[in-house]
Amino acid sequence: MASPQKIRTPITDLFKINHPILLAGMNVAAGPKLAAAVTNAGGMGVIGGVGYTPEMLKDQIAELKEHLTDKNAPFGVDLLLPQVGGSARKTNYDYTKGKLDGLVDIIIDTSSTGSTPPALST
Repeated sequence: MASPQKIRTPITDLFKINHPILLAGMNVAAGPKLAAAVTNAGGMGVIGGVGYTPEMLKDQIAELKEHLTDKNAPFGVDLLLPQVGGSARKTNYDYTKGKLDGLVDIIIDTSSTGSTPPALST
C-alpha cells in the first residue's frame, strides 16, 4: 500500500501519484515486477519497450498489471523514438523496427496510458 503523500509537485499532480518518483524504463534491468513495486509504493513505475514486438510488450504489460495492488494505478511504457529519415541524422535508428503503430495500439488497448495529460500532448 502506498504511503500518504509527503511532497506535492507538478509531477505528482500530473500523474496522480503520491511521490515524485519515476522509475526509468530499462527493459530487463527494471522489468514489470519492479515497475509494479514502484507504482504500488506511490510512484510511477515504467517498463522499457525498446526492441519489443507488440506481442512482447503486451506480455510485459500483462505481467506488470498482475502485480499491481490497484489495477487502475498509473504506470508508463518507455519507447525510444528518434527521428529517422528525412532531415534526421543518418546514424539515427528506428528502435521500433517499423512497429511503432502496433506498439502504440498495445499501449492504448491495455489501458496503459489513460488519457494523455494536456502537458504531454503538445
